[in-house]
Amino acid sequence: MDDFVRCAALLASPATDPALRAQADAWLAAFRLEPAAWAAALGVLRSAGVPPEVRLQAASLLAWKVKRQLGQLQPVERQAELAEALAGLAEAAPAPPPGQARDPAVRCVCVALANLAIQCSGWVRPLDTLGPRLSRERMLEFLTLLPQECEDAAAAAQAASAEVAWGLKARAHKWSPEVAAWLHALHSSSGAAAAASPGAAQGPPSPHQHSPAAAQQREEWEALTLAVLGCFGAWVKWGCLQYVAPHHAAYFASLAGELLFAGDPARGLPFSPTCLPAAVDAASEIIEHATEELQPLLVQLAAALPARAAALAAAGGGAAAEELSHVFSLFVGTHAPLCAASGPQGRALRQGLLQLLALPVEPGGDGGGAALPAMGALSDLLEQLAAARGRHGGGGAWGEGAGEAGDAAGGSLDGADRPMGPQEQACFAASALEVLLAQVAPHAAAFQSPPPAGAGGTAPAQRGTHSPEGVPHALRGEAAAVVDVLGDLLGADVALTALAAHAETAAARHGPASLPAQAALDACLHVLDGMSGLLDTSCAERGAGDPPPGWLAGLLRLYALVPEAGGSSGAPLTILHADLLASWASLGRLVMPLLQASHQHQQQEAVLQLVVGQSLRALSSQHRTADVAPGSTEDVVERGAAALRTLCSSAAACGMPTTPQLLAAVQQGMAALQASPQYQQYQEAHCHLVAGLVHALHGIPPGDRQLQAQAEAAVRQHVLEPLAAALGEAGAALAASPGPQHLQQLRGALWRLHARLRQLQALLNSLESYEEGDGGSLRGAEVSLGVRQAALATLLACWPRLGEVCRWQRQAAAAAAAAPAGASLASVRRELLQEVAHCLSSAMALDPAAFQQALPSFAETAAACCFQPGGGALLRHLQQAVEAYGPLPHLQPPLLGTVRAMLGAPQARALAALRGGDADPEATQALLSLLGCCMRQAAQWRQLAPGAGAEVEAVLSLGLPLAAANAACHHRDASHAALGALTALLALLLDRRSPLHGALLGFARRQGALLVQGLLLALLSLNSASHLPKVVSLMSDMALLAASLAIAQQQQQQQQQGGGAPTAESVCSAAGSQLGCWLGEARAAVTQSGALSEEAMAALLAQWQWQPVLQQAAAQLTQQRGVGGANGGGASMAEVRRGMQRSLRQLADLMRRSGGQYPQQGVPLC
Repeated sequence: MDDFVRCAALLASPATDPALRAQADAWLAAFRLEPAAWAAALGVLRSAGVPPEVRLQAASLLAWKVKRQLGQLQPVERQAELAEALAGLAEAAPAPPPGQARDPAVRCVCVALANLAIQCSGWVRPLDTLGPRLSRERMLEFLTLLPQECEDAAAAAQAASAEVAWGLKARAHKWSPEVAAWLHALHSSSGAAAAASPGAAQGPPSPHQHSPAAAQQREEWEALTLAVLGCFGAWVKWGCLQYVAPHHAAYFASLAGELLFAGDPARGLPFSPTCLPAAVDAASEIIEHATEELQPLLVQLAAALPARAAALAAAGGGAAAEELSHVFSLFVGTHAPLCAASGPQGRALRQGLLQLLALPVEPGGDGGGAALPAMGALSDLLEQLAAARGRHGGGGAWGEGAGEAGDAAGGSLDGADRPMGPQEQACFAASALEVLLAQVAPHAAAFQSPPPAGAGGTAPAQRGTHSPEGVPHALRGEAAAVVDVLGDLLGADVALTALAAHAETAAARHGPASLPAQAALDACLHVLDGMSGLLDTSCAERGAGDPPPGWLAGLLRLYALVPEAGGSSGAPLTILHADLLASWASLGRLVMPLLQASHQHQQQEAVLQLVVGQSLRALSSQHRTADVAPGSTEDVVERGAAALRTLCSSAAACGMPTTPQLLAAVQQGMAALQASPQYQQYQEAHCHLVAGLVHALHGIPPGDRQLQAQAEAAVRQHVLEPLAAALGEAGAALAASPGPQHLQQLRGALWRLHARLRQLQALLNSLESYEEGDGGSLRGAEVSLGVRQAALATLLACWPRLGEVCRWQRQAAAAAAAAPAGASLASVRRELLQEVAHCLSSAMALDPAAFQQALPSFAETAAACCFQPGGGALLRHLQQAVEAYGPLPHLQPPLLGTVRAMLGAPQARALAALRGGDADPEATQALLSLLGCCMRQAAQWRQLAPGAGAEVEAVLSLGLPLAAANAACHHRDASHAALGALTALLALLLDRRSPLHGALLGFARRQGALLVQGLLLALLSLNSASHLPKVVSLMSDMALLAASLAIAQQQQQQQQQGGGAPTAESVCSAAGSQLGCWLGEARAAVTQSGALSEEAMAALLAQWQWQPVLQQAAAQLTQQRGVGGANGGGASMAEVRRGMQRSLRQLADLMRRSGGQYPQQGVPLC
C-alpha cells in the first residue's frame, strides 16, 4: 500500500520530475492488474489522513477493476464482502460543505457499486441489496449512475456477444419499475410534492417567506427534487420509460413540466430559475421516449411553453427562453403528425411555433436565440406536410391512410385532428414565410457607416470569417432548407409573388430608401437562393412554346426595387448588394434565357444594367459595411465577380450577342480588381472574371473584328502579360541572395506568380470546357481560337523559366532552416506546383501537338521535383503525357526513360523497403500511380519503337519492388496505389495481344516470387479488409500467370520433343509447382524482412488454399487456347472467388481482433 500511496502522490504532484512521473505512472498501470491491488486500494480508502488525490486514485482503481477484473475475486463471497466494504466507504464519506462539489472519490465508489450490481447475478434487486446500507443521498447517486454504467457495459458486451448485451438491457428494464416507484415515494413523502403544488394542505413555506429556516427548507426540497428528477431522467435515457408504471411516469413528467416554469410569478412555485437546465434535460428525455399514456400531458405542457418563452425573452431572459424553445422544438420534431393536424391542438401548436420563431434576435449575437430551435422544428413540420402531400397526390382529400400514418408516427389524429387540407396548408406556409422573412432581415447595423478608410485595404483578411454585427447569420444558415419546402408547398409562382409583395409593402410603408425597406428587400433576395432548386425544376418542366412562368414577374418586381433601396452610387456597399449579386449568380442562368425566349428585351436590358452596375460597384474600392468587408462570408467582391460571370455565361447560352458594353464591363471589373492592394486575396474572383471573359468571347457576333480585337487585348492585358511579369519577378527573387532577409520577398513573388497561374488556369479551363461540350458551335469560335493559341504560346514561351522556378533548390534549403518563414515558403511552393500541373494539363488537352515541343523539358522538371513537397502533382501530369503520347512510337522510349530514371533514383529505392512509403506517402502514391498508368498504357500499345520493350522491362524491374514492398503500407492511399500497380502489372503480363507478351513471360518467370511477395504483404496489410476484392483479383491473376507459364513451357517441350497438347490437369500440376517455388522464395524474403515470423508464415501458407483457383485458371486457359481438357464439373469461377473472399475476410477479421498481430501456428484461418 505504501508504494501505491507514494506513486499516486508523485503522479498527482505538479512538482514531480517528468521522468519520475513517467515511472510512477508505469508502476501504477502495472500494479492495477495485480490481485493485490484490491486490498491496497481498500486500505487507502479506509485510512485517515490520505490526500484527496491519492484517495481518488484508489477509488478509480477499484472502479476499473470491478468493471474489468471482477473475476479475480473468487469465490463469489469475496464479491459480497467487497460490496459491504464499498457501501461502508460511501456512507462514511463526509458530506461536502455548502456550495462545494462532492468528493469525486465517492462517485468512483458508487461507480464500482453499480458495476457490482451489473455483474453479480445474485443482485436480483439492487434496492433490496443496498437499501439498508446506503443513505437516501448515496442511494440516489448510485441509482443515477447505474443506468449509465449499464449502457457502457452493454456497449462493451455487444462487440463480443449480442446475447449478453441483450441480457444486460433486459436486466436493467426489470429494475426500472421498482426504481421509479422508489423515487416517487421518496419525493412525495419528503414534502417536495407539496412544493410543486402550492395549493396543497401541507408543504414548504411560501416562496414569499424570507426567514432563514424557510429558505433552507426550500433549498433542501429543491436539491432533492433535482436529484430525483436527474435520476429518473437517467433511466429514461436508457430506454426504460415504457417499463415504468403510467402513474409514476406521469408524476415525473408533471414535475419536470412544473420546473420548466420555475421563477414564473403567476404560478408561485418555490423553485429558483437555476432548476431550469435540469428540468430541460428531464423533459427532453421524457418527450423523446414518450409513451402513448403521456401524450395528453405532454401536449398540454408543450402548448404552454411558447407563451412562457416569449415572457422570458421580453424580460431579458433570452437564455432561458432558448432552453424552453429547445424543449418545444423537440416536441414538434417528435410529434410532427400531431402538429400537422387540422384540429385545435394542431393549430395551437403551429401558432406557438410561429410565436417562438418570431421572437427577436439580439443584434450582434452569435446565435439565433429562441428562434433558432424553432427554425429547426419548422423544418421538421414542413417536411411532414410535404411528405403527406406526396403520399396523397399533392393535396387531394386525405382519407384513412393519413390518419393511420399519423397515429403510427406519434399523436392521435382522430375526429377533427386530420391532416391539414391544401388551403389550410397554404395559409400556414404563407404565415411562416412572413415570419421567416422578418427574422432573416438584417439589423440596422448592417446599413450603417462603413469602416474607416483603409481599414479593409491594409492586409488580407482570413477567408471564411464574418462579422455578425448586422446580420443574423445563424438563422440565415438554417433558412435555406425551410424556404425550399415553403416554396414547394406554396408553389413557385405564389412564393415569388409573396416575396415581391413583402418588399413592396415595406417600401410603401417606410419609404423606398429607408432602412426597413432595404432590410425587407434583402431578406427576400437572400431566400431566393433556397428556392433555386424549385425554380430550376419549373424551368425544366416548360415546353418550347410555353409562356414564361409566373414567378419571373415576381423576381423582376424584386429587382426593380433595388436601385431605389440601393441609394446613390456614393453610399457604402451593404449586405443588400451582396445578396442581390448572390441571387443573380444563382438564378441568372434561368432568368436570361426566359427573358430572351419571351422577347422581353426591355426587362432584359434593365436586368443587365442592374447586374453590371452593382457588380462594378462591388469590384471597385468603394467603402463597405463590416458584414461584406474583406474576409467575410458575404464578401461583396467575390459575389460581384460571380454575378458578372453568370451574366456572361447565361447571355452566351441563350444566344444573346456580346455587346461592347458587356465586354467593357468585364474589362473594367478585372482592372478594378487588379488595382486593389489585396488582389491576391481575391484569386477566386479573378477566376470568375476570366471565365466570364471566355463566355463573352463565344458570344461575339461573327465578323465583328473590332470587338474581337478588344477581347484579345483584354486577355493579353489582364492574363498573359501579368503572368510574364510575375514570372520575371519570381526569377529575380530566386536569383537574389538566399539569406533569411529575402525569404519574405521571395514568398511574395511566388504568391503573385501563383495568383497569375490561377488566372491562366481559369482561362484554359474555360476554353477547354467549350472544346469538350457543345460550346464549340457557338458564335465567336474564331475569337476563342486566337485566344487559345495566344494562351498556349505564352505558356510554352514561359515554360523554360517556369521550369527553373519549379526546380529551385538553393532557396528551399535556406527556407528549411528558417522558421516560420520557411514553412510558409514551402506551402506556397506546393501550391505553385499544383497550379503549374493544372495549367500544363489543360494545355495538353487543348493542343497535344503544340505541347510536344515542351515534353522533354517538362519530363526533366517532373523528375527533378517528384520527391519534393507538392511534386506529385507534376507526376500526375506526366501520367497524362503517357496517355496522350504513348501511342506514338517515337515518344515511347523518352517517356519510359523518364519513368525509369525516377524509379531508379536513390529516394525511390529507399521507398522500396518494407512499408517504406510510410516515410513519404505523397511521393510513393504518385510514383505507384505513374507506374500503374505506364503498365495500363503499355498493354494497349500495338506498335513499339526499337528499344521500347527493354525500357518497359527496366521500368518493371524497378517498379515491382516498390509496389510489392508498399502493398502493406499503413498509409491507405499508398497501399491502394501499390495494389493498383500490381494489378496493372499482372494485366500487362497476361495480355496475349500485346507485342510485349512473349518477352515479358520470361520476366514473369524470374520475378514471380516478388509478385507473390507483394500479394502476401497485401494480404497481411492492416488495410486488407478495405481492399479485399483487389487482393482476391491479385490471387486469381497470379494463378492465371502461373498457368500461362506452364502452358508456354509445355508447348515449347511439345515442339521440341513431340507429344500431346497440354491438358488442364497437367497445366494445373505444373502451375502448382511453379507457384510453390515462388511461394518458397517469397516466404524467405518476408520472414527475413521481419514482417512475419516463421511460425505465423507456416500457419498462413498451410491454410492458404491455391488448388481451386489453379484448377479454374488451368481450365480457363486450356479452353481459350483450345489445347485440351474441360472443366470437369468442378466449382465455377464465381464460387471459387466467393470462397477466396470468405477465407481472406476471416483472416483479416482475425487480425483486426488480435490488434494487428499475425496468427500463430495452429490458429485456424479458414
